[in-house]
Amino acid sequence: MMDDQYDFSLLKAWYNITRNNSELLNSSEIPETNTGELSAAAEEQWRAVSENIRSRIHEIDTAKKSLSFVRSMESALAEMEDKLTRMLELATLASDDTRNDDVDRKALDREFQQLKHEIDRIAESVDMDWNHL
Repeated sequence: MMDDQYDFSLLKAWYNITRNNSELLNSSEIPETNTGELSAAAEEQWRAVSENIRSRIHEIDTAKKSLSFVRSMESALAEMEDKLTRMLELATLASDDTRNDDVDRKALDREFQQLKHEIDRIAESVDMDWNHL
């Protein structure tokens, strides 16, 4: 559901950019020279609108990349949370005073260590561009 909210925000931003630039272009008189060419002021105005559009597109691209990064991190952290929950269960079982069986505790420790290595692997493998978990 949050993904839809982010996507809607991006669409809303794009709509506002195009609407604002369209209003600027429609409301502006474009002065021409006697030869029918655009005046220096008009060219400057077009450059400003163009730069504004480029800037907004860059902002939207950055927002999309950030959203993708957040989604990847969220997925990795959810996977790690599951493993940490299981590790807590294993630690609780191993600390139980009624467990005197050394073999049973070793099996619990093996699973615990395996989960620990899996968490390390996830942390090492998840990255986007220069950002690491």
